[in-house]
Amino acid sequence: MNLYIASIKLWFKGFRENTERSITYSFEPNRINVITGDSSTGKSSILDIIDYLLLSDNPTIVENIINENVEYYGMNIFLEERSYILMRKAPHSGQGTQDVYWKEQEEYPMPYIQTHSVGEMRTILTRMFYVPQHETKVGNRKYNMSFRHFLPFNYLTEDIISSANTYFDTAFFINRSYDTLLDYALELVNGIQHHDAKAITAKIEKAVKDLEQYQMKHRKAQDDEEYYKASLTKIYDDALSLNLVAADSFFDRDFADKMLHYINNALSAYNKLIKNDEDTKKLESLKKKRDELINKLSIYNSLFAEMQKQKSIGKNIQDSLRPIIYIKKHIDEVITSPETIELLNLLEKQLVQIKDTGKVKPNLPHDFAKRHEELKEKLKACEYELKQLTNLRKTIANPKWLERAIGLKYQLKNLKKPKVDTYQASTEQNMVSDIESLKIVQKNISLLPHDVKEEMNHFINKYFHSSNGIVDSYPDSTMRYDDDERRISLLKNGEEYPVRNIGSKSNYMFLHLCFFLGLHESIMYHKSKQVGSFLFIDQPSMPYYADKSMLNNDDKKQLMKAFRLLNEFMEEIIGNQNRSFQMILIEHADESYWKDLEYFHTTAKFSKIDQGGLIPKYIYE
Repeated sequence: MNLYIASIKLWFKGFRENTERSITYSFEPNRINVITGDSSTGKSSILDIIDYLLLSDNPTIVENIINENVEYYGMNIFLEERSYILMRKAPHSGQGTQDVYWKEQEEYPMPYIQTHSVGEMRTILTRMFYVPQHETKVGNRKYNMSFRHFLPFNYLTEDIISSANTYFDTAFFINRSYDTLLDYALELVNGIQHHDAKAITAKIEKAVKDLEQYQMKHRKAQDDEEYYKASLTKIYDDALSLNLVAADSFFDRDFADKMLHYINNALSAYNKLIKNDEDTKKLESLKKKRDELINKLSIYNSLFAEMQKQKSIGKNIQDSLRPIIYIKKHIDEVITSPETIELLNLLEKQLVQIKDTGKVKPNLPHDFAKRHEELKEKLKACEYELKQLTNLRKTIANPKWLERAIGLKYQLKNLKKPKVDTYQASTEQNMVSDIESLKIVQKNISLLPHDVKEEMNHFINKYFHSSNGIVDSYPDSTMRYDDDERRISLLKNGEEYPVRNIGSKSNYMFLHLCFFLGLHESIMYHKSKQVGSFLFIDQPSMPYYADKSMLNNDDKKQLMKAFRLLNEFMEEIIGNQNRSFQMILIEHADESYWKDLEYFHTTAKFSKIDQGGLIPKYIYE
């Protein structure tokens, strides 16, 4: 992440009455910004202030002189070339405030209107730094990874700069989650994706399991449906053989409730039949009713037949008149006898009378056909009921019938209707496609780097083997990061075991510089956005000034060599790679040590005698 700190600002108590009671310390991008001066002037507290403004819950700002005189702290920070102002009220009784001011702007406003809580602000910055979701448990408490868990890569503090065994000052943060999450964070920013691979593997396993369960559920639903239909068919066939259902109820065999209704009715009728004699009377009544219906239908059928006969007689009479009419028209041609003529006239007269009588047609009632059909339906129902009752009477002496009928009843009651099958082929195909996509991701991850040592050692040794490193003291050795112990050791060429003790604190200081410079080049190489492109280094000269106020020539050479190593790194990153990087360097040495180095810039000089240190003398004197 392209990040640099443009300035920090302190508002001292009483600033509202006197606007001059504030001070700003500016830092340049792409420079090594040096704050030098006397000891005990507040130089190292700059890191404490920066960390507090970066939302620390455990402020470590010195109370005496510094925090007791400051009311507000502010910082102008650039993220991806966009300027933001972050302000926070000074800690009180060792506790940081839980509200901040955060806004995209370049000028500091007058303190202070709260814009966010610390929790909200931490979430915003965690998102801006593209920190993945990751959780760890420390004791009984769970911690979500935030942007702050990557800050150990930006702080080379005075407590560890010449330490033999400590390369990350997780103790600075006063929270054990920093130590717990460090390895994950280090691997992530160096392109190691095996944690994601574990997550992908888990996703694949879950997706495969979900698919298998989906398919199994579908198969079970099919089996259940098949079993259900087969059971219904068998029960229907058995019920039909026992005369429990009608032969014309074939389409009801797929409906358990309808079949159960038929069977219950049959069993109910059976129970009535076996308990009393009423059904004997009912049988006689049904027979009588059937005979009556047959008689009524016989009458209806006779009437209908007579009507048809009358229609036929009328037609025959009409046909009989035709020859008589014809003879009369031509009688002079064939007959002359009076008797014959008289006979023809009499015959014609009688036929005409019959014809006239036939003109009066008898009419059937208008609802004759409807009543006729109703009688037929009643007869059909009566015969069915009579048949059922007759069959039941035959079964009284057959206990097996009753046993089978009751068995069918409970088979139907206990037969569970299968659940609706929600299977869709498109859903199954989508699940298969998701698994294949995850497998492709898994394969691609396996091709990525997976050993943090291999990734980092190349860049670390680049600075170790520099003419400004300490290769002169160990010309046949290489640096090696031990990820189990989180420390650097030297391995001589051809040797199996590393050199664990490399002598003076000066050597360890150089190892720390080489390690942090190589670490940041590796981070930038892997384009990791979780770490800002800045480094705070606290007093590389500490090994030399530890027990003396003046340096001998050899110490001066070593210290200047360390400064040249930092300058070399800036030249590589900014000049050769065209990237951005900022350092803030706290130093006790004189400005003359770096005045000729291109990327060094003296930001402030703190003096006990002159203006004072981080807090000007006029504030507290």
